Amino acid sequence: MRQVLQDIKTGEIRIVDVPAPLLKKGGILVQNAFSVISAGTERASVSLGQKSLLGKAKERPEMVKKVLDTLAKEGLGTTLSRIRAQLEAYRPMGYSSAGTVIAVGSDVEEFQVGDRVACGGGGYAMHAEIIFVPRNLCVKVPDNVPLSHAAFTTLGAIALQGMHQAEVGIGDNVLVIGLGLIGQLLVQLLKSGGCRVFGVDLRKEAVELALSCGMDKGIVWAEKEIEKLANEFTNGKGFDAVIITASTRSNAPMQIVPQVIRDRGRVVLVGRVGTTFPYMAYSNKELEIRMSRSYGPGRYDPLYEEKGIDYPIGYVPWTERRNMEEVVRQMSIGKLNLEPIITHKFPLEKAKEAYDVVLGKTQEFSVGVVLEYPTEPIKPERKIILPQKATRKATKDVLRVGFIGAGSFAQALLLPNVKKMEGIVLRGIATGTSANAQRVGERFGFEYCTTDYQELINDPEIDCIFIAARNNLHARATVDAVKAGKAVFVEKPLALTYDELEEVIKAVEENNGRIMVGFNRRFSPYIEEIYRQITDGDYPLVFLYRVNAGPLPPDHWVLDKEQGGGRIQAEVCHFVDTVMFIARCKPIEVFAFAARGNGIPPNDNLTANIKFQNESVASIVYSGLGDTSFPKERIEVFGREAVYVVDDFRELIIVKHGKKHRMKRLFQDKGHREEVRRFIEAVKKGTEMPIPFDEIVATTLTTLKIEESILSKKPLEIKL
Repeated sequence: MRQVLQDIKTGEIRIVDVPAPLLKKGGILVQNAFSVISAGTERASVSLGQKSLLGKAKERPEMVKKVLDTLAKEGLGTTLSRIRAQLEAYRPMGYSSAGTVIAVGSDVEEFQVGDRVACGGGGYAMHAEIIFVPRNLCVKVPDNVPLSHAAFTTLGAIALQGMHQAEVGIGDNVLVIGLGLIGQLLVQLLKSGGCRVFGVDLRKEAVELALSCGMDKGIVWAEKEIEKLANEFTNGKGFDAVIITASTRSNAPMQIVPQVIRDRGRVVLVGRVGTTFPYMAYSNKELEIRMSRSYGPGRYDPLYEEKGIDYPIGYVPWTERRNMEEVVRQMSIGKLNLEPIITHKFPLEKAKEAYDVVLGKTQEFSVGVVLEYPTEPIKPERKIILPQKATRKATKDVLRVGFIGAGSFAQALLLPNVKKMEGIVLRGIATGTSANAQRVGERFGFEYCTTDYQELINDPEIDCIFIAARNNLHARATVDAVKAGKAVFVEKPLALTYDELEEVIKAVEENNGRIMVGFNRRFSPYIEEIYRQITDGDYPLVFLYRVNAGPLPPDHWVLDKEQGGGRIQAEVCHFVDTVMFIARCKPIEVFAFAARGNGIPPNDNLTANIKFQNESVASIVYSGLGDTSFPKERIEVFGREAVYVVDDFRELIIVKHGKKHRMKRLFQDKGHREEVRRFIEAVKKGTEMPIPFDEIVATTLTTLKIEESILSKKPLEIKL
């Protein structure tokens, strides 16, 4: 299928052949008929993308800081890989479309194949021939509403949410500043609600268009004229509400508000404008400034948008989906007329020309710019063959590799190291995002890309599979790959539950499976040096492993128990494996505690005390409360009248027999390259995996027990 994408590095708009999205639970597949280019949001995105690297840096200083931090810790090579992963990517464009349902998720009852629907959401309602949309981001479209009109539903919901925030109704006087696409839709919705509407814009054509659609009064921006006419329009009372839909860095919209609004009026910000305002003027009138949350409540909430959990209507009457439904209803009853607002229509293949209009390159007046898609049914092809040089057949010396998942970690630390290995052919790559599958596949030289990882599982020419998808897929994909006879490298964690772990164990035992988990720290030079110096596991050791992990955003996918499993499963497993490796024996008991209260995320801050078979003990202190400028990891090992300290994988201190030996590195080496090298070597030669399977199981089981111990507040035995 074809999709409109922006090359982040160059800013260029491209129409790219990508694999169709996969149908998932909680949503539907839609064949788009029309999609709308958002003049505000997408113009800003394209404009930023077309800036030079220096220009991008000026616009996003917070990203520059992250780059410098990564450079200081991980060195130039890894930093460049991370930058390339960000820059050499495609950005999907679009978030408002309409089309026909072609497939329905197993748990979705409100939609059927053939339904006409309007769709919303960045990353979902994109400019693409086929899209996957969660149930709460799509609504049915009546037969009397053209799909070209329904494609504006999401944008209409943005306007309607601004109206809700203004709390206006019959007879209220409302000033709309900015008569772009959102402003035009807002004017009609306000009129439908019985308001008297006065609008201003910098463009004469925009004012005239709004007047032709029912606006009561409007002028081209002129500050003194606005004040004079506003006084006349409201009979000296002032506007009940001012809704700002303009997009500008200027503070002028906020500056004029006190001159034209009544006491205790409401100011609603829908567009992004300069927010410096005259404090005393606002204070003297007790003005209320309100922000409008895009399409409405539910926006930015993954429980609502991705998992389909609705808000009770008695508490949240206007969610983003209910806003979308009302916009469609307004179209159906003739109160919201899109015909005059659609100024341009382009077939999909002329999307670049459409963006030229939106960006102002053609100097044409535009408001609603629509992309139109072919009407004939499109088969959702989920596998795309990529341009490739001559390849070699899989032999003893050549290994064909498949990749499931290709996020920033895989692109920075796995794929570059795999690609550098001798005798490697990158066969197929599968990711959940069509654009990412195509771009990463193209960049690293894969033979094909897909959105369905089963294509890789069923490919007889793939010898081994790397799994770097989100954590909830690790166990399932590992089991599938092992049953298909593939060697598996799976990023941590191996499993999120006891049941998943049992399934993996069973698959490995019944199929003589060969798997390795990405516990990379045991392959770092400093950890291996400690392992060499502690020559056996007969002597008990004491470990103190401190991890200053830093906070994660509350909506980060790792914190989602279903997708990421939480930070214990996702990260603490690393540290369990490291101490077990050095101790040379397995854990037998664990007792863990977590800090709680005062808004601290559960299980983000903990101590885990582990006892091993040889009476060694380890205390892992993991915290997300600290300052991330402080080094992340410090490992202290005590035993045999010696002390070993690894400080953030940049320094190793050994104190033995009264002497201190210090080893330093300019940058971190956490063992990522070495673990990949040893895995590939083991697969090629048919030798034992670099990490014995029983140790992988022990680490995973111990990590699960840590979380169980926190919940039960009891020490737990670890039975292997």
